[in-house]
Amino acid sequence: MNEWLIELKNIAGGKISGKIIVAALDLQEAKQKALQECRKYLPERRNFYLEAKGNGVYTIVSDLEDVGEIVIRRHDQA
Repeated sequence: MNEWLIELKNIAGGKISGKIIVAALDLQEAKQKALQECRKYLPERRNFYLEAKGNGVYTIVSDLEDVGEIVIRRHDQA
């Protein structure tokens, strides 16, 4: 199990930003945990997915609308 650093940026129109560390086996599981975290702050939103921008940066999209950005990196490489 690896530790992953997830940086939340500009969630809910820039009202929420922060960093969390999660334990996950691989990048896919880390992405799922990142989306779970976003759902906590945006409970009224549905159908989340990530759109890759490069270098571990992803745009968070919900119902075809950008709702924030995350950066995912292995914690030992951050």
